Amino acid sequence: MRQRILSEAALRTLDPDPQPLVVVLPPGWAPDDPGAVIDELDTSWVDLDTVEDAVSGVEPTVVAPTDLRYPASQQASELDAGAVAAVDDLVAAGEVLQDVLTLNDRVGDVVAGEAFAAASYTTRPVRRRARESLTSGTRSVRDLLARIGVTTPTGVTLSSASGRLPATVVNDLEEPVTVRLDARSDLPMTLGVPDSIQVPAGGRVGVLLEATTQRQGIHNVSLLVTSVDGVPLGGRADLPIRSAQVSRVIWLIMGSGAVLLFGMIGLRLVRRVREARRAGAPS
Repeated sequence: MRQRILSEAALRTLDPDPQPLVVVLPPGWAPDDPGAVIDELDTSWVDLDTVEDAVSGVEPTVVAPTDLRYPASQQASELDAGAVAAVDDLVAAGEVLQDVLTLNDRVGDVVAGEAFAAASYTTRPVRRRARESLTSGTRSVRDLLARIGVTTPTGVTLSSASGRLPATVVNDLEEPVTVRLDARSDLPMTLGVPDSIQVPAGGRVGVLLEATTQRQGIHNVSLLVTSVDGVPLGGRADLPIRSAQVSRVIWLIMGSGAVLLFGMIGLRLVRRVREARRAGAPS
């Protein structure tokens, strides 16, 4: 490429009235060190300049907008709405992954760069392959997020209006994460969850959730692992919570029964002691 540019420039010097040489680099040409290529073009008979300065003395040709034509081939190769939506999905997934990883604040930009590259002008001839690449990338990121899960007991019973629900957040990734839990119930129930939960790489953290309800019955509760901003990550656990509140009358009846039971036991002990003393006394 360098040799071709210098050859073109050498031919221009033979013209009595040389015109500027404007070079458009090939789309697939990406040298490891572009600066080295430019430095070797700066010879004694070549004057490197910008396009604006090179054509500053050239009289432009006026073209009416109505004379411009957008080729049908270019129109047919435009990215459709589905491809643009696939780019948005991958960028959003990368942002969520960056928010979840505690020590990584660059993965979002890396994923976004991959997404934008798959929707560039050069991917028009291979739109289907680029779309598949975007979909595969989004799936891979979501699979990583789904490796952060939550486990719960098979069932919980509340003996009063409130109680604690144990849960464990599991992180199968090789990086520490910061997440939170979103609790949902089909019946009215208030579930207190911490604002954020930090889980080490490959570790698990136990959490106690405060459950409060005024309605008796079975509450089907779902715990979802989300980012700190509330975006679901895929981890989920479902469990039934049975609320069997005991009223004050029942507590009073149970307490009275306990007093009566222990009273009868004490009475029988006293009678046995008296009978034993009577049997041992002289006639």
